[in-house]
Amino acid sequence: MSIPRLSKNLDHGFGRGVNLNQEHSMSIQVEIPDPLGDKVAQAAKRQGKSPTDVVLEAVAREVDPFARLDELMAPVYARMTELGISEDEAVEDFEAEKHAMRRERLAGNK
Repeated sequence: MSIPRLSKNLDHGFGRGVNLNQEHSMSIQVEIPDPLGDKVAQAAKRQGKSPTDVVLEAVAREVDPFARLDELMAPVYARMTELGISEDEAVEDFEAEKHAMRRERLAGNK
């Protein structure tokens, strides 16, 4: 299976998306062995996507595995900056709140 060069933007929920503009793309031809090609085709059918989209999304996740996490955490990091607290301080606050909620829950069960 070879992957043709596309001219579109794929963004399927993993952060910045995969930008495949002709002016900003790289052409690579990849031969995928039949067993893996069959799995790609099955995944594409299951997800209602093209095999090319499935492969490009897999590559994007592999080369930037934290893109989705970065996107999800952006509001949290912005709020931490706004409050002037470090990540460690935010984690300590979270842990303290978690333990307080647990104590309240346990007290309510007595």
